This record gives sequence, structure tokens and C-alpha cells, in this order.
Amino acid sequence: MAKKFWERKGFDIKTFTQTFGGIYDLYYNNPCEETDEAGMMRVGDCLLKEPENGPLLKMLAECRMDILTSDREVAAFAVTYGVYQQRF
Repeated sequence: MAKKFWERKGFDIKTFTQTFGGIYDLYYNNPCEETDEAGMMRVGDCLLKEPENGPLLKMLAECRMDILTSDREVAAFAVTYGVYQQRF
């Protein structure tokens, strides 16, 4: 089985967290009509339910010192996950 992007050499949780933060800010500061927040929330919900993503979610929570609790955070996680999945 191929390694997940967060298991590969070169992955940096701090950079992932910064990317997440920038995307979260975009969702937070823009009305939902200008973003696909609702669609990404659905994607994020699916990602959160996949047990294989547990290690990444744990790293993110430890780096942020907070867990994902809002719809915008879940949507931002989904976008960030997608960016990193394509990059690595």
C-alpha cells in the first residue's frame, strides 16, 4: 500500500497547518456564496470519518493545539488535504 502524503519524506505539519489556516481565513472572511464551503464540508466530513486519516488529524490537532470543531474548519481541512494529496 502506498504511503499517505503525511507519511512521506518532506511532509511538514507546520506548513500543512499554515496552509490550513490560510484556507480557513478565506472561508471565515468571505460569505458562503463566494466559496464552495458547503461542498467542502461534505468532503471534509468523509475525510474525518476515515480511520486512516487519524494520524494526520492528530498531528494537526497537536500543532494547532485545537481540534476541528467548526464547519469552516472541516471545509478548510478538506481543501488542504486535497492540495497536499495532489502535491505529494
